Amino acid sequence: MIIGERFAWGHLPKTGGDATHTLFTTVVPDLVHHADPVTAEGVRSKHDSFSQRGEEVASKPILVLNMRRLPSRQLSQAQHEYRNGKPPHFKPMPLDTPEAIAESTTGDRLLQRFTDGGRLEITHWLRMEHLREDFIRFVGGLRELSEDEVELARTVRTQ
Repeated sequence: MIIGERFAWGHLPKTGGDATHTLFTTVVPDLVHHADPVTAEGVRSKHDSFSQRGEEVASKPILVLNMRRLPSRQLSQAQHEYRNGKPPHFKPMPLDTPEAIAESTTGDRLLQRFTDGGRLEITHWLRMEHLREDFIRFVGGLRELSEDEVELARTVRTQ
């Protein structure tokens, strides 16, 4: 999670979150009051929902999440579990069938968790397929970006 003065960005799994984290911490570190490490696990997980952070984000009028086209997100999730497994054991698992991947409701469940069952409104979406341009547009609405910052956002290595 990234928390700024007026916003909180949540790291929705399999939607380009590590890349977005890099953009925030490299391009506009002045806007970042708190950034979970990209390797955070345990008590503070980089994938905590907004409601799990309570008071840290309760006063933020701007809630931001990334999104990714559902077929790609679901396939990425299945591949991740194939390579890394699921908590708490993290043992690689067989790859689901295409039918099981298509029928999975993991993406829906994650979105419900991040919106606290629909009680929280996501005010800004960053599309993974257009991440750099959406990021520039979003942070440009928080403060003016210099030409160097825009160029950095377009070129910084995010993986």
